[in-house]
Amino acid sequence: MYRQNAVYRKEVVSTPSSSGGLLRRFLAFCSLLFCGRKQRGIRKVRNAIPEDLPAFFGCGEIHLRKIADSTAEHYRKFFLWKDREKTRKRWIEAPDRELKSMQRRILRLLYLLSPSPYAHGFSVGRSIVSNAAVHSGRKYVVKLDLKDFFPSITGTMILAELNSSGIVTAENRSRIERLLKLCLLDGRLPQGAPTSPAISNLVCRRLDFILADFARRHRMNYSRYADDLTFSSDSSVCFRRIPVIRRIVEQYGFRINDRKVHVLKRHQRQSVTGLVVNGAGKTSVPRRKRLKLRAFLHRIVTGKIPLTAERYAKLKGHVSLICMADSKQGEYFRKQLEIVEKMRNGA
Repeated sequence: MYRQNAVYRKEVVSTPSSSGGLLRRFLAFCSLLFCGRKQRGIRKVRNAIPEDLPAFFGCGEIHLRKIADSTAEHYRKFFLWKDREKTRKRWIEAPDRELKSMQRRILRLLYLLSPSPYAHGFSVGRSIVSNAAVHSGRKYVVKLDLKDFFPSITGTMILAELNSSGIVTAENRSRIERLLKLCLLDGRLPQGAPTSPAISNLVCRRLDFILADFARRHRMNYSRYADDLTFSSDSSVCFRRIPVIRRIVEQYGFRINDRKVHVLKRHQRQSVTGLVVNGAGKTSVPRRKRLKLRAFLHRIVTGKIPLTAERYAKLKGHVSLICMADSKQGEYFRKQLEIVEKMRNGA
């Protein structure tokens, strides 16, 4: 790789001085810089992988091996209702306290692996607001959902991605496989482990770049928030490319949920990760939710319902989201929250 870049740099430098030549020099420099940063990042991850795993987890070798060989015994399975009508269930596989503690230690290592720039879920500095902002003011918005997202990601897929990125070596392979074993349930990602979101971003990194490149060539924007894929464009080509997108997704081991394919046009309310994106360069919380929050605030301020710690935390979270999505819309709610905070402090 270095020799190829060196040759390319030599060819660029030898070209006549012109705007085109300067551009090629700049691109060559960026290519070398990127390769250097990538290699440094890989070395950083490799160096962070602990050599003594029992010491890393603060337990004995036999105990660590016992947990890794019987992870299924350390999970509790339950469900949450997806809708108010209680017709759809979301199954959660939650690890017990001991296994969760181990997974949180592994999560620190996973944070060293940067997700793709198109992943907005479970990524530092990104959120549902940054995800929605990518698609604001477009004529067409296409929303797709990856079916059984976490269970679809297997240990084989994770190891393949780690291998292709150059992180796995002959020297650290056995340690990485042992760490990975603690993050899997029956050979796939559980929906409820703290490590699953970060690992899913790692596995989807290559898919993100492929879909982003496909979108760019067809004048579309692309972003992903966990299992939600969103494309937007000012051309009707956006929804005509769904069959091609489906084939690309299937090549990477995922499936599109046919029940959650949505094509939203400008005259409709275009919603991305729960935020309205019809306005150019603007995102906002849906009007119905704002009205409900306004009524909730009024009831608290007038003393019709008591201000409990749970209600205060819920209120603070909703106001924060509105302010993040649209600061102008958030002004009223911010002032009302200040009144609530004074009431809470007994002022």
